[in-house]
Amino acid sequence: MVPIILVLCPVLWIISVWMIRKWRFRNTFLIVNLLFFFAMESVLLTTDVIDTGHDRYGYARYIAAFFGGFLHTALAFAISIGINLSLEKNNENADR
Repeated sequence: MVPIILVLCPVLWIISVWMIRKWRFRNTFLIVNLLFFFAMESVLLTTDVIDTGHDRYGYARYIAAFFGGFLHTALAFAISIGINLSLEKNNENADR
């Protein structure tokens, strides 16, 4: 499961960037996305948001950060699909 996610995250990210390449707010989206990602990861890794009770080695934080990063990438991919569909719809209307 973990190796699939490790391969899937960069692939989804690259496809997301490719899908929004023609969007005029692409750079803003990428900057806000990266800032949100770093803020989320720092909160997950440095605070006790995830309280599992007895976690001697602190693996729960790392697992939460790992899957949080994957969910963040998947959500950004879904948003990119929506933006791409919107751009295609606008281009079809402009061609008429």
